[in-house]
Amino acid sequence: MKFEYQYFLFLLALLPIFGLLVVFSKKIFLRYFREFAQEKFCSYYLKDRFNYIWKIKNLLFLVSFFFLIIALAAPKWDRQTEKIEQEGVDIAICVDVSKSMNASDISPSRLARAKDLINLFVDQLPGDRVSLIPFAGVAKIQCPLTNDYSTFRLFVELLNTNLIKKYGTNIADALQKASTVLTGKQKIVLLISDGENLAGNVADIAKTLKAQGIRVYCVGVGTPLGSAVIDQNSGGKYIKDDKGNIVQSKLDMTTLATLAEATGGRAYSITPNQSEIYTILNDINKLEKSKFANKLHTVYKHQYFYFAFLALLFLLVEFFVFRCPTLNKDRFLN
Repeated sequence: MKFEYQYFLFLLALLPIFGLLVVFSKKIFLRYFREFAQEKFCSYYLKDRFNYIWKIKNLLFLVSFFFLIIALAAPKWDRQTEKIEQEGVDIAICVDVSKSMNASDISPSRLARAKDLINLFVDQLPGDRVSLIPFAGVAKIQCPLTNDYSTFRLFVELLNTNLIKKYGTNIADALQKASTVLTGKQKIVLLISDGENLAGNVADIAKTLKAQGIRVYCVGVGTPLGSAVIDQNSGGKYIKDDKGNIVQSKLDMTTLATLAEATGGRAYSITPNQSEIYTILNDINKLEKSKFANKLHTVYKHQYFYFAFLALLFLLVEFFVFRCPTLNKDRFLN
């Protein structure tokens, strides 16, 4: 037997207290009885009826209270298998992990904010399947489609700018990889990047995605002013170009907006309160869900109603047991 609300079982500690009250209640009764009659008349007045009925009524009440506590704790036993039909939208999350994502024009860094945004996005999903595709010079499928969000978050935590060795930012390769993992009726790509596309033809891949019914939503991470990029593998030094100049990375929303509009999606710049995520989720929730699995789930049956019935039954019996005679002061004065 299992209990869903085990904390109600602590109320069982009240039973001994009630039992003590029952034991001392007779002494309290006799004390009030002595106020208008001698104690020797008590046994004559009540005869044997008092002890018998008093004990029975209190015992019935205690038993009823016991079963009520058990019912409140929601006991469960007898396993049963339920079939849960899963449905949702397939979503591939492509996240930029190139060196420019180390830029700190938004605090603490672009990549850190991107990871926070992904976790917030997944927290709001009702059961859709998600895949994680980090990309730099190339893209790789870090996590295939899953609705196991706990496992998915572990992959998100592992994201860093050393994950992919090839330098660069190849958005086209990330989108191509995304198209291979999306299999549902409704397919969405959430692209998170600073927009600096250094390889691949985004326009061509956008046409291909639209033909496949894949809609792309883009979130630009960074600021138009940008900032210098720290190379974490060189002791905190700034990245320099071939001429020795410090590289200044800026947010390029033009590329992201062109890509999103070409596929029927939208592009947003990241905001402090991350409201863009809720706008994207609102659009996704309007889409028709597709069924992708039937999951067998084993649960215990709720059995609280048996104990609730017993509690009510004993309480009704206690109510209909004859009550002790009402003390009448005039009866002893005559």
